Amino acid sequence: DVYYGEIMLDVLAQATPAKVKAPVLSKYPSVSRDISLMVKEDVKAADMIALIKKSGGRIVKKSEVFDVYQGEHIEKGYKSVSLKIVYEDNEKTLKTEEK
Repeated sequence: DVYYGEIMLDVLAQATPAKVKAPVLSKYPSVSRDISLMVKEDVKAADMIALIKKSGGRIVKKSEVFDVYQGEHIEKGYKSVSLKIVYEDNEKTLKTEEK
């Protein structure tokens, strides 16, 4: 089966009252770091992410959990949480000390 469609963007733009805002793209590179932390099992990942964003300030663009592990080699009552943190500054290239 073959399907064909056409979107007339100028008509769509006129019909849409709200303006679409695109995010500002930095001309400087972003850097990501993966970290794993051993925390008590009642610590919430959302709280960890909020603290990372607060501590990192404006250069922390994204922080997300990619793994949670409990089991062999982890003390009972604890878990290992692995996070990816993306750093970026819109005004300059970051130095290692800043990440």
